[in-house]
Amino acid sequence: MAGILSAKRGNIAPAICPECTLLLRPIFSETPKDSEQMPEATPAELAAAILDCIVAGSNVINLSVALAQPSSTRERKLEEALNYAARRGVIVVAASGNQGAIGSSAITRHPWVIPVVACNFKGTPLGMSNLGFSIGRRGISAPS
Repeated sequence: MAGILSAKRGNIAPAICPECTLLLRPIFSETPKDSEQMPEATPAELAAAILDCIVAGSNVINLSVALAQPSSTRERKLEEALNYAARRGVIVVAASGNQGAIGSSAITRHPWVIPVVACNFKGTPLGMSNLGFSIGRRGISAPS
């Protein structure tokens, strides 16, 4: 997303808005608890980060995260943060995931979120890409 937004004009893949300001809001600790494990964030941590970005003036939020400990009660804050993004007109783009699973997450299920599936240069989703109803209905694909 950062490259698509802010690359220099005249590049092979020119930017959408080369003068835009990028805001980074870390949600992961410096080192994962288990060196074999991918970093994760709880739904509440992700919700707080989304709200921080909106308050800071973000117009587009890119999410490429896996949720730790998903549950409907824990996901409520995340849903509220995504609803707030929708009310404020903040575009939310989210990776579908790389587990090769069928289904969606609390992030990609949200009707405001644009899910993105990794594909090859022919546009075929990669075998590791998660696929689900939200991807087929309103998702986009991006070369990996």
